Amino acid sequence: MRQFLQGHGLDDAAVEAAAADGSLVRLTSERLLMLGDAAKYDADDVMALSGMDRSVAESLWRALGFPVNELEGRYGDLDVMALAAAEEFFELPDELPELLHQTRVMASAMTRVAETVCDRIVTTIREAESEGVGQEDLADITFERLVADEFVQVVDYMLRRQMLAVLERRLDQTTVGDETEVLASIGFADLAGFTRLSRKLDASELSVLVDHFEARVLDLVAQNGGRVVKTIGDEIMFVAEDAAVGSEIGLCLVDAASDDELLPDLKVGLAYGPLIARRGDYFGTAVNTASRLTDHARPGTVLGSEELKDAAGDAPVYWRSIGKVSLKDLGRVPTFSLRRLRSDDDSDESDE
Repeated sequence: MRQFLQGHGLDDAAVEAAAADGSLVRLTSERLLMLGDAAKYDADDVMALSGMDRSVAESLWRALGFPVNELEGRYGDLDVMALAAAEEFFELPDELPELLHQTRVMASAMTRVAETVCDRIVTTIREAESEGVGQEDLADITFERLVADEFVQVVDYMLRRQMLAVLERRLDQTTVGDETEVLASIGFADLAGFTRLSRKLDASELSVLVDHFEARVLDLVAQNGGRVVKTIGDEIMFVAEDAAVGSEIGLCLVDAASDDELLPDLKVGLAYGPLIARRGDYFGTAVNTASRLTDHARPGTVLGSEELKDAAGDAPVYWRSIGKVSLKDLGRVPTFSLRRLRSDDDSDESDE
């Protein structure tokens, strides 16, 4: 750690001063994550070096989630490089709305990645502090956990893998204007009684429950051929191109929760139809239908739309009609309760 800092412009006196005032961990993190880039510019310097208009740069900082001037005096060459790249890649100011939208979406995703990684690092640091570990040793721990080159390589690998998968899907899909239209099943899985549970559990227990819920759902969705779109508190949204696959995922999720001692029952809502795929999210009537059906479902059950039933074909599912259900903003919608098909089921009953 000391050798690294010395190699990036800090002498022993600066390291000792940082250790004395308790800022050595922060200093190490900053230099390591910014690849040794020293904070040496103010906003005027960055504008002059990048060639970007100040109002555009300030809009980008807000899109990243940072208040303007929060990092005044702490900009470095990486900041200049990022703004110069944006200036070169986009036709500004005409494409500024697109640039800002992309920045907001990616910043939101990167914030969650950063929080996930840093939570564990901070826990390690706090545990070491409680054991009386000194500042320099804490900085060493931080250095070991934040080996920037290795971390960047892993993030780069994950991004490339995801981009390849998305490109392959998008090339097989229909483009409508500037949007991509997908015919797919969409579903929501919701933890039943989560509000009541959250009042009974302490913060640590609640965190364990949510983490376990997300892990189980992500694994099962991927294993059965779907993709998790996003998590929304105690609810997870997933998509599958095939209606039969979407139905199977919904049933697997409910079954898994019923057999899991840590999880309460799940409520699942499913629909099928044309979706607009945009910025990693999906929009359309089917999305709204699936969300409303989840709200209407009882714990431990899966509700599906008529379009899902029709598209699922010969999927081994028993579709029990529960009539037309009144869904907010959608009117009365024909709805079916799903369960696995048994040998004694009369297939004609599913059409009642």
